[in-house]
Amino acid sequence: MVTAFVRTILLYFIIMLGLRLMGKRQIGELEPTELVLTMLISDLAAVPMQDFGIPLLNGVVPIVTLLALSMLLSYGCMRSIRLRRLVCGSPTTLIKDGILQQAAMRANRFTLDELIEALRSQGVTDLTTVKYAILETDGQLSVLLYPAEQPATPKQLGRAVKDDLSLPQVLINDGRILWYNQHFKEQVLGDYDAVTRPVARVLPEFDLAVCSRPHGQDLTVGERRFTAYSATAKGSRGASLVYLIDDTFYKETLDEYNASRPACLIIVIDSYDELFDDMKDSEQAKELEAINSLLEEYIGRSSGFLRM
Repeated sequence: MVTAFVRTILLYFIIMLGLRLMGKRQIGELEPTELVLTMLISDLAAVPMQDFGIPLLNGVVPIVTLLALSMLLSYGCMRSIRLRRLVCGSPTTLIKDGILQQAAMRANRFTLDELIEALRSQGVTDLTTVKYAILETDGQLSVLLYPAEQPATPKQLGRAVKDDLSLPQVLINDGRILWYNQHFKEQVLGDYDAVTRPVARVLPEFDLAVCSRPHGQDLTVGERRFTAYSATAKGSRGASLVYLIDDTFYKETLDEYNASRPACLIIVIDSYDELFDDMKDSEQAKELEAINSLLEEYIGRSSGFLRM
């Protein structure tokens, strides 16, 4: 047990030291301690799973030891700047005041081709526009351009800008409701908790394709009647913005009007004489019957019409 404990600690520091000697560009986005922890835990967890002759405790003890050691190092790095520099290293300036720092690049085994590639990944194609380029402890390259090469801000141009920046909020994900405001809960849901519920269960009649039409879609939720509209969110490829308008009073009033106030439909046929000029009586009767059938079908689908 003690042997496994000591061997784990020794392997941890040996691998971390080797990674520090390899340079920052070999680390990627992880700190040295995090990378070592990931490598060792994955290997230690695989051994007892493959070899059933090894007691499971012999694999658990090293893993717990590594996790505790990593937490202790993280705590120590927060409290001590010297320990932080020893474990994680310090940022290295590769370009200072527009001048390449050859000694710093050699110390980190960072070639000019790799530097230009890292600059291109950040949208910089001209090396002369870079004032500072700093190799961070996680292997990433931070680039600072000369002020004259940076995009002008509204403040520099003396223009007032409305502060309308806000964090996006996911409302519906995979057909399930994740968030809604208090007004929607009170007016639409009736205090029903619909979080994580499918949209089809909360709004059974809802159809995104119908909502995207100019006249929207009529929805009835309980005793309230809404008109739902949808539009593609700006800057998004597939997200849609859906909003409901409470038309309960308007639609109830319209229903009462249609039920109590019949409307008069006047149809004017242009060039009536020309339409029946060369027709026989039988053809005129057939055409009038077609027009009459069309009117019957239209009036049958509508309410509030009085045929004179």
